Amino acid sequence: MKKPLLAAFLLAAAPLFAGCESNGQYGDRLAAQDDVKEAEVKAIGEAALKSPAAPQKSFSDQGITPSEYQEVAEGMRKSEVFRIFNVPSYSPRLVLNRLSSGSLTQIYEWRRPISSRVRVTFIGGVVAAKEQTGL
Repeated sequence: MKKPLLAAFLLAAAPLFAGCESNGQYGDRLAAQDDVKEAEVKAIGEAALKSPAAPQKSFSDQGITPSEYQEVAEGMRKSEVFRIFNVPSYSPRLVLNRLSSGSLTQIYEWRRPISSRVRVTFIGGVVAAKEQTGL
């Protein structure tokens, strides 16, 4: 008598478990998302460098200027920031790439070899914070 009840329960619960994944599959999916985000960063940076709206800087430039840093405001899209920080001699480094509660948080860093550094935090693809040292 208990076997038919258990079978009925398992049949009723099967749709609930159909979408479950093991930790390995979830980790693989997150790693694949990181690869996609890295490719996205490179594509955005390359597009910003080719953009007619952003004139090319010469390689003698010292990097991001204080006025360019001031142009960046909360709520700006990532592509807008990459266009403003159009520095062909080096590209941004992805410092943090975290998916939490369905929201992607990314921190990019532009650094000159000796003294200055700019970090911009994006949440959901828009600027949430910025910080600089040595500009």
